[in-house]
Amino acid sequence: MLFASSSAWFTAFALCAVPAVIYLIFRRKRKDVAWGAVYILRRLLEAKSRTSAWKQYAVIALRTVAFAALAFAFARPHLLWKAPSDGSFPIAPPGTHRFVLVDVSSSMDARAGGAGSGGGTRMDAAFSLCRKAMEAARFPGRLDVLPMDGRDKPFTLEPQVKAASIEETIARMQRSRLPADLEKGMQAAIVAFRSSPFERRELFILSDFSAADLGEPERLSGPFRTLQRLNVRVCCLTYATPDAANFAIHEMTPQMDVLLAGQATIFHVTVGYYGAAQEADTWLTIRDGRGNALFEDALSLAPSTRTLEVPLTLPAGDHLLTATLKEDDHPSDNVLSRSFRVVPDLRVVVLQETDLSTGFENPREWLTQAMTSAAPTAEAGHQPASRKPWTVDYVNSAQIGPDILSDRDAAIFLDVDTLDSDGLEAARLFAVRGGTILLAPGPTADPAKFNESFASLSPARLRSPQAGEVNPDTYQSAVLEKADDLLLREMESPGHGNIGNARFYRWFETEQGSLASDAEVLFSLSGGSPLCVFRPIGRGGCLLWTAGLGMDWHSMVVHPSYPVFFSRLLNVAAARRQFARNLQPGQPLISEVAKPECTLVRPGGEKVPLTAVTVSGKLLVRYDRTDSAGTYTLLPDREEQARGTLYTVREDRRESDYRTLDDDRVRSLERQMGSALCHSEKQLFAALGRGYTGPSLMTHAAVLLLVALLAEAGLARRWFA
Repeated sequence: MLFASSSAWFTAFALCAVPAVIYLIFRRKRKDVAWGAVYILRRLLEAKSRTSAWKQYAVIALRTVAFAALAFAFARPHLLWKAPSDGSFPIAPPGTHRFVLVDVSSSMDARAGGAGSGGGTRMDAAFSLCRKAMEAARFPGRLDVLPMDGRDKPFTLEPQVKAASIEETIARMQRSRLPADLEKGMQAAIVAFRSSPFERRELFILSDFSAADLGEPERLSGPFRTLQRLNVRVCCLTYATPDAANFAIHEMTPQMDVLLAGQATIFHVTVGYYGAAQEADTWLTIRDGRGNALFEDALSLAPSTRTLEVPLTLPAGDHLLTATLKEDDHPSDNVLSRSFRVVPDLRVVVLQETDLSTGFENPREWLTQAMTSAAPTAEAGHQPASRKPWTVDYVNSAQIGPDILSDRDAAIFLDVDTLDSDGLEAARLFAVRGGTILLAPGPTADPAKFNESFASLSPARLRSPQAGEVNPDTYQSAVLEKADDLLLREMESPGHGNIGNARFYRWFETEQGSLASDAEVLFSLSGGSPLCVFRPIGRGGCLLWTAGLGMDWHSMVVHPSYPVFFSRLLNVAAARRQFARNLQPGQPLISEVAKPECTLVRPGGEKVPLTAVTVSGKLLVRYDRTDSAGTYTLLPDREEQARGTLYTVREDRRESDYRTLDDDRVRSLERQMGSALCHSEKQLFAALGRGYTGPSLMTHAAVLLLVALLAEAGLARRWFA
């Protein structure tokens, strides 16, 4: 039993002693008088006193009950609250303002109940509870529902809303690709409660409380203190399941979107496991657009992320590759698609000043050998064995011009130190439009002439060579500086030549402080001098190789890393010539087209007509509304619905790691909000009900008071009149 009024009313129960006190005070005392006939009278009085005593006690009892009923009536007694047996949300007392924060982040796509539950997702369960809360709204009162997806204005529903309004509100709460912003959601609730006219206030937080969502619980201490000052009751329901296990595939990329047909390309596939078990197994499958399995393997992972190297060989054309993991508790992050364009060959132009040297004395010979060694082996159905993977043309550097560089993927300046203004402008425009330039000054190059000619292109200015002549006993090794580039890291592995084994005896030094502000060193020598430096120029860029490409200054030409270097260089060069196929959300989709009118098909199937514009003699289309993750298809013609160009907008998978909070962080969160986390709707309803009351007993107490007073008055008049 609960009492709604102040506990001061319990002091009124002391009035129950008043009838007994009055009886004791005014009770007649017996007085003995000596008399001869007293014996008969004494026997008569004893018989009457026994009959009168119980009547007096009955009247005193009725008076006591009347006083107790009066105290009960003013104390407003209630029976204990009981949770609804049908699982519905507890009906709010009149004048209650409820605010519901709902986690709509990707981690809520996990199954509710964990492994083997077979039920819906956590988000489905949260939306179902929101629907119950809306149905339980009571007039007068207010209900606000806010999805924690970054917005600050909640959906406000008045009590007794129609069912259609409830479903419309639920439909507007869509899944977010961003982590839940609990702090911002609580701030929105504080703003709503401060302007609320209702004194009874309740905040409900429905989330899985993953580590990615919550961050450090201490940062929520301020909002929780503010809610306590506003007399807000906080109830949190967590959908986290301790035994849930999740495999997630985060990325599948060869570090470029344009590949070479028939060439085995290393795809870096990043897979993560998040669960309580020390080790778990899954199955990785990579399929092409026709559903053919290109790679299958069983994986056993500890709780962490792991990057696999998967070599794949593809034929020429547009490809959509899909990597899939075995289904688990969070299936939405088990599938990943990426788009790639595979070209039959790469086009390179080598510009060299007149060099009459023959054989390996001429660096061009080494370059030719490298191109031949890097040639991929043809596979049946992929590429004719007679087709060359590289289209290489050797041109005198004096003949450089827009026509020479047109439609090339890369231009290599071999031992060139002088370039006129027209040639320099042609090279600059080539880089701006996506081309890659490799500057490789050799032993015959003059640093002063080189710096003057290539000032607008080169990533750094050159000085004289480090040594006057080659000393076989004095050398340095190549060191990868851009360690986060997986494509370059391949060159350090023994399977790809290990560039660190090559010996560099001589090289051009760079002037101190001459490195361009936007340039970066890709490889340096073990002594600290730059070996390979890259500078972005427009959509393309310029590479500076300070040790020459011949055999004069290093032994790299006889190491396996030499053809690998050109293979990687030319693949990246081809990728820069094309617009990106795999985009971040919001990144514009740009493509060269053959006709001025074309159609784009969005992931949901919506068709959007596009009109091309002419830029530098080419027809280009641009589409900016890449807000939805998935595959976009650019059809070449509005009428012909042939297979088009594929683009993929990446999905934000920060929520794939949905491991629950550890015990210390849970205790910290519970301490700040002043209550325990609930793990089921039943627990939430029970915690909420501890502040609610059941049916009122005030009417019963008033009736009891009236009955006791009437009975006392009637009996006293009859017995003692």
